[in-house]
Amino acid sequence: MPQPHRDLASPLPSHIEPPDDPERPASLEEVAGVPSDAQVAAYVRGNLVKAGVVLVVVMLVLGVLGLYFNAELLSATAWVLDQLGLAGLAAVLFISDAFCAPIPSDFTVLVIAKSHLNQYWYVVVPGLALWSSFAGGVAWFLGTKLGKTNWGQRWFGRMQASHHHAYAARLGKWGVAIGAVTPVPYSLTCWVAGTLGLRLREIFWVNLLRLPRFLAYYLAFAESDALLRWLTW
Repeated sequence: MPQPHRDLASPLPSHIEPPDDPERPASLEEVAGVPSDAQVAAYVRGNLVKAGVVLVVVMLVLGVLGLYFNAELLSATAWVLDQLGLAGLAAVLFISDAFCAPIPSDFTVLVIAKSHLNQYWYVVVPGLALWSSFAGGVAWFLGTKLGKTNWGQRWFGRMQASHHHAYAARLGKWGVAIGAVTPVPYSLTCWVAGTLGLRLREIFWVNLLRLPRFLAYYLAFAESDALLRWLTW
């Protein structure tokens, strides 16, 4: 029995960009909604640029706060640390990076940078980065075990609503690398890697990219006010 097919001349869905040449028929990737190579390259470039912009903006904001509201900023981070403790911060980080919770993992780095724990940053920050990598491994494990269950599909359906899902699936382990160093949800990329059947050893080393990201963000947060003083001197 002939299979129904899509008329390639009909308009593409709104989430698929039309081809640059209107005379060229849409590719199979475009019709299926799978990102093309060009779209993937643009996605990677865009998120790397976004990561840099976000870091610069956060540095400037923290620099201004450090110059004019330093006592209030230190008081706020001290209050958070008093309420949660280091174990509580680690728990927040785990929930964020294992279960796609709407809490930026960099929040924990900010608290470390602007509290008395900055005296031990060379131990605490790498430790939290490795803990984050472990949480990503948990997200991968959940993807392998629960991704095809009814419960997992309901949970995963929330993630699929994000356009990041299609790109993470297209990139595979390199999607995990993008999630490890850019604003793309890290737990989402790890979960997708699990549902795709990627083995843990395939994503182990890219998971460790959390370490340079955490160190870079810590140094940016810790030295933001000093940098702003230097720029405005």
